[in-house]
Amino acid sequence: REEDGGGKVAVGAGSRLFGSIMAVLVLIIWVAASIGGASMELSNVVTAFAGTMIILVFFIGASSIGVSSLKEKVAQSERFKYHMEHTVNNPWLDSFALMAFGVLVPVFLAVSYVNQLTRKHLSFTKELDEEERKLTFTKLTHSFLRIVGRWNLQQVLVKVILVSFAYFVVQVGIGKITQLFLAWLNQQLLGINFFVITVVVFVIGMLLFLIPAVPGVP
Repeated sequence: REEDGGGKVAVGAGSRLFGSIMAVLVLIIWVAASIGGASMELSNVVTAFAGTMIILVFFIGASSIGVSSLKEKVAQSERFKYHMEHTVNNPWLDSFALMAFGVLVPVFLAVSYVNQLTRKHLSFTKELDEEERKLTFTKLTHSFLRIVGRWNLQQVLVKVILVSFAYFVVQVGIGKITQLFLAWLNQQLLGINFFVITVVVFVIGMLLFLIPAVPGVP
């Protein structure tokens, strides 16, 4: 569908182009992380460039496609509605959201309460209808609370415990196990020829360097 007025940018094609460019920029940031071990200055330059381009492309895409056209496209997309419904009701994602932003919820509620209070008593703020005047928080905050109210808190809290335990194991347990393994490996390598050890380390290092998922130089 062509935009009214300009009539030059198709929403579908523009959205795909926007997504492709964003994917390339994210890949550039991953490359910057990969070369971080070789040159931190170059890595910082590439990361700053990619971050700036992401912001620039975001604003260019929003202005070219049009916010209203993008909202209309999203509203008509059944696939988007399906994914959003399953995303909001996913206990794992809810647990991650609670872990990441749970500490900010009291601050968010306090700011929303003060915002609603100023709207009720100050004439130069947003005008409220009778229904909104009865609300303790802003209308947006009440929508957020309704979404949270539909969560299965038992499942969400169980997932929070599991994720926290997994994080502890990865950050602490694996680190200790790695130290113990390297100490044991050091003892095992004492009687092996130095040339053989050098070849093994070189081969393993090159294999790790060639794996795309492993950043940095060996």
